[in-house]
Amino acid sequence: MLIPHAGLFLAHFNEPPSRNSIYADITTTPEFGQGDDGWVVATVDMDLDVVRTIDGRTWIEDQDEFAEHTSSLGYPADLVTSSRAAATRLLAAVREEAEPFASTWPRWIKQLIV
Repeated sequence: MLIPHAGLFLAHFNEPPSRNSIYADITTTPEFGQGDDGWVVATVDMDLDVVRTIDGRTWIEDQDEFAEHTSSLGYPADLVTSSRAAATRLLAAVREEAEPFASTWPRWIKQLIV
């Protein structure tokens, strides 16, 4: 999992047998801190997700859930705008295979899984 210091997402990177090579949650800005048991990351999942399957199909998922929660939970307009913009930027980065969505993550997985 990638938890960036800047950016409104958390990205999960997977190898087969997972169907999805990348699954990224659009979130509020992650906040890092220290708790009694070590580092803590706090963020809110905004329902929107960017998904890339192992065969390369890429899309924004759960837009209907985001719209429903925008209404039922009363998301502020600036949060709605920033979440949609983050999803659009992230979708483009994943489709264009901008790093870290190209060769960086497979190298890390290979180092971690021995």
